[in-house]
Amino acid sequence: MTPNNNPNPNESKTELILEGTYANFDQIMTLFLSGELEKLLGVPVQDVYAVSKYQPTAPVSIGVQLRQWFQQNVLDKWEAEATLIGTFFAQEMNDTSSWRQELEGVRGGSRSGVIHRYMELLDNPDKQVSFQAALELGESGNPHPAIIQALVKGLQTCHHEETYWQIALSLGELEPSHPQAAFAQHKTIELAGQAVELLVGVKRNSEQQIDVVLQVYSTELEDTLPEGLELIVLDELGQIWRKTTAQSGDYYSQVGFTISLEKGFTVELKLGNVQLRENFVV
Repeated sequence: MTPNNNPNPNESKTELILEGTYANFDQIMTLFLSGELEKLLGVPVQDVYAVSKYQPTAPVSIGVQLRQWFQQNVLDKWEAEATLIGTFFAQEMNDTSSWRQELEGVRGGSRSGVIHRYMELLDNPDKQVSFQAALELGESGNPHPAIIQALVKGLQTCHHEETYWQIALSLGELEPSHPQAAFAQHKTIELAGQAVELLVGVKRNSEQQIDVVLQVYSTELEDTLPEGLELIVLDELGQIWRKTTAQSGDYYSQVGFTISLEKGFTVELKLGNVQLRENFVV
């Protein structure tokens, strides 16, 4: 943590080093992002970062702080997202599905009638229908108590994981303070000369755990993923925890898991001999 006691960049600055846990660092980072840290210290603070215990002057990357997302802090190089984009892309490209006919019939009615019908479709056994219904409710911008109640109920009755996540994301869009709301951010990653998007969604599971969903998809709607692209999750020991490989024609890859607070994991994207890693801390 670097209080900037003198605004002149050519003069010395004061560096304050504190020892603590990831949870302590997360609390300090929250104060820094909100501007409260400067008020508490009484001096301008230029930056806050983690340092290695064995190299106290060398900044190290301890990972993206996922709990910041519940406060809707959009991180550098990331963008907030309220849609499970990979699923949406795949659905948009599926012209043979009956889901379009189902929903087109809904859209012709009055606004209140349309929203009510979307609420009913949340537990539809057809994943594409229920997913789109959840998406439409989130995009309605209407945080009516009946809609919030339907979304919460949908989390208990939906039949598919991706619909579950879209319901939670739509809940986060309409009522961010709800304890079952989910939030997601995505960033563009260049891998072996090809650009893909990595989306990370988070949702509270309990006081000590959060649920995480990862998706990788192309930057363009009509493009599929490179065949053989591996989405790998490594635990804190560097061991493979989750892994999926894109097949020919796949529009996205997805993995999900539950992790305890203060734990970390690494997402590895691998294509041939090229790999890229991104560290995360809960």
